[in-house]
Amino acid sequence: MKRKNLILIVDDDQVFRAVTAYQFQELGFNTTELHSGKDVVDVITKTKPKLVVLDMVMEGKEGMETLLELTELEDCPPIIAVSAERVYLNAALAMGAEHALLKPILPEKFEALVREIDLPTL
Repeated sequence: MKRKNLILIVDDDQVFRAVTAYQFQELGFNTTELHSGKDVVDVITKTKPKLVVLDMVMEGKEGMETLLELTELEDCPPIIAVSAERVYLNAALAMGAEHALLKPILPEKFEALVREIDLPTL
């Protein structure tokens, strides 16, 4: 089911997913969440999100592996790589992520990125 202005949040930390979802909802976006990279490609092809927030280090299917799969998609949405470790963010940018944010992430950082990417809200 495609939802307008959808942001996909992929992180194995439930608290981070919930806080990030709330931050984007406050900016006027719909959100959906996944706890690993396992179903990301399927969800993206079905829901067509405008943006993906992807943790680089997760249990199960890693963010780096998921990022490689996503960059192979014909119309992949912009990807914001997130991690508590800068080395993973540098690698993610080299592998095709458009943006990278170091955790913890203040709401102002997401808001600034939304303006930079020029995503329309609801």
